[in-house]
Amino acid sequence: MSHQQIRAELETITQKALIRAGVLPEHIFYNNVQETPAAPTETYAVISLSFNTIAMQTLGCNLGQIKGTLTVNVYTPKAQGSGKGESVCSEVALDWLELNCALKISPNGLRTQNFEGPTTIAPDARPHHCNNVACSFTAAAG
Repeated sequence: MSHQQIRAELETITQKALIRAGVLPEHIFYNNVQETPAAPTETYAVISLSFNTIAMQTLGCNLGQIKGTLTVNVYTPKAQGSGKGESVCSEVALDWLELNCALKISPNGLRTQNFEGPTTIAPDARPHHCNNVACSFTAAAG
């Protein structure tokens, strides 16, 4: 599986979950595309995917693995609590978990694991509250 295939599959799964949770498609951004924050009264999300290990050989065979991390920051209007952001993050995590279900295992060995969140991110200058969900992933290289 190439880096582009991995990125496309994980970003598609994540985007569908965000839309189902109520984030407008035009308010979903990626770490490889310019982010334009939504108005303070609107929710938006940023999907970030990083590759940590390009490929490593598995003992005894010529198969390699690509490893990385997938993170989503969900920005919701401030002073309304964490509930909305946590709900959106939970919806995303459920779809990441679904990828690992026995009947839906990727033919290319794409798996998600080590889930974290929803976590509240410390306040910053943005006019939004931020929640985060993250996981690591592995896929067969090649």
